[in-house]
Amino acid sequence: MEIPENIEASVGRPVVGFFEGVGELSLLFSRSLAAMAMGRVSPGETLIQMSVIGVNSLPIVIITIGFSGMVLALHTAIQFHKLGGDQFIGGLVAISMAREAAPVLASVVVAARVGSAIAAELGSMKVTEQIDALRALAVSPVQYLVVPRLLAAILMMPIVTVFANLAGILGGWAVATYFTHISS
Repeated sequence: MEIPENIEASVGRPVVGFFEGVGELSLLFSRSLAAMAMGRVSPGETLIQMSVIGVNSLPIVIITIGFSGMVLALHTAIQFHKLGGDQFIGGLVAISMAREAAPVLASVVVAARVGSAIAAELGSMKVTEQIDALRALAVSPVQYLVVPRLLAAILMMPIVTVFANLAGILGGWAVATYFTHISS
């Protein structure tokens, strides 16, 4: 059976596009790391981005992870109560939150919230030719736009994760003590 020529072109084009995207992303990441290593970081812009990425994300992260802890405790309490293992619910919720749920869910929530905001902001800057204006003023767009956001995300995610972990454990505690009447 002979393969038509247009199938090779239609299959090859997305594969090449994928690898071009990975290459461009790798170059952007390496340029960002190089700028951070050389100390070319704007402290003021980094603090602003730390507030936008970390502090402004806390309410939605706390609500999301708090309810996740509540659901985990409720389902665990129902099953463990049948087996007589009520004393294990707190430990299970705490370990589940600390090891898996809080870091993963906090990262997903922050990535969704902040990622879309950054994409919209940089996209509008590209359309209105503000990025080209930065280049015309001899300012590196990577150094001015990417590095503060990357550094802020690296610094703020552990802090957001700690608050998410606390919210999940407290949500699980509230459900376990008030709704399933398990002793603290």
